[in-house]
Amino acid sequence: MKTHSLPTNINNPFKAALVALALGASVALSSAGVILEDNFDDGIDGWYKGGTSGTLSSVNGALSWNPEAEGQTAVIAKQFDLTTLQVGETLRLTLEWTPQSNDSVVTRFGLLNLSNTITGDGWNASLPNGIGGTAEGYFTFFRDNVTTGNAARYKSGTVPVGSNLQEGVTLGENTTQFNFLADTTYTVVYDITLVSATEVETLLTVGSGDIIHLSVAGTTNGAVGADVVTSFNTVAIRLQAGTTSLIDNVKVEVVPEPAPAALLAALGCFTMVFRRRRSLV
Repeated sequence: MKTHSLPTNINNPFKAALVALALGASVALSSAGVILEDNFDDGIDGWYKGGTSGTLSSVNGALSWNPEAEGQTAVIAKQFDLTTLQVGETLRLTLEWTPQSNDSVVTRFGLLNLSNTITGDGWNASLPNGIGGTAEGYFTFFRDNVTTGNAARYKSGTVPVGSNLQEGVTLGENTTQFNFLADTTYTVVYDITLVSATEVETLLTVGSGDIIHLSVAGTTNGAVGADVVTSFNTVAIRLQAGTTSLIDNVKVEVVPEPAPAALLAALGCFTMVFRRRRSLV
């Protein structure tokens, strides 16, 4: 039986094709990067809440929000380095959410650009460096409530100075049936994709295992700096219920646009050389 080994000379076209393929793959992945990652093993440093009551704490290696009263609301936030998306890129927030009640009422996940630096608990209206201030960005809201029914909306997060980040501008609504159960851990993924200089797409998915319980997609069109937001520096989570919610394994990362042209070109080169070498065997 005749055996062949891979050539070791970089000038060999076979190896050159392999190198080109690897370089093509690296181009597709070079822009990716984790901006924020927190598993709360070392506490909840850098996380703050807006609201007049409730407790934000570390419980069993997770961030815990206890409103301490029915209907109390908090926006929980942490900032990261200012990140500006390029066309084709996606800013992705991933986390694990465990509601402690079957009636989680209002829950909201978003990525915003806050003008101020958050250094303490409280709303910006009463604390200069609290949560709020001039902000822009996107978030998706859902309500799981047996009385008022289920609803999901995607919104802009543009708010005036002194606002408490409680409300944004509703961009669209998707009413659907979903039911989140107590003591069940759900994986939340929130994507903001800059499709073009004038278009942003958002997508919130909430699932457990292989099951997607909720998916809300949105599209925003307009001008950069107005309707289209491209820079972000804050994770913002709104929780409201008469019981505790747990948040864990938070990650914010940039997912680059694939580079299909480079990959296909390298793959084509590899295939052509491989076939040529086989014909000579």
